[in-house]
Amino acid sequence: MDRIRQAVTKARQDRTTGGRLSGASTSGSLGARFHSAPARESEQFQEVACDFARFGEHRIISNEQDPVLNAYRILRTRVLQKMEENNWRTLAVVSPGSGAGKSVTAINLAIAIGSKEGSRATLVDLDF
Repeated sequence: MDRIRQAVTKARQDRTTGGRLSGASTSGSLGARFHSAPARESEQFQEVACDFARFGEHRIISNEQDPVLNAYRILRTRVLQKMEENNWRTLAVVSPGSGAGKSVTAINLAIAIGSKEGSRATLVDLDF
């Protein structure tokens, strides 16, 4: 998580314009505010700044002292081991109905995977 906070802090410092990402919403369920950072030629993805203070309100792990973090680290390790065994590169978190915690699980798992050195995670949240 420290790497994410450092990246956000660096993006804020490097940002010369306060432009918003097109289509970004400030009224989303997490209350995160997204702002574009200047793109570097060597990067494929834009960095975004998030309102970390609001994450805890929605059960999103936002600090290293969160007791739930260890459970997601164990889940991350087991998932990555299984994915490596089968040469999988994609993971889906699904359930038959809404309100089961898919988004919260996917977000926290993506944070745990992204915080492991040498691992990357791209999260796509879709509702049919």
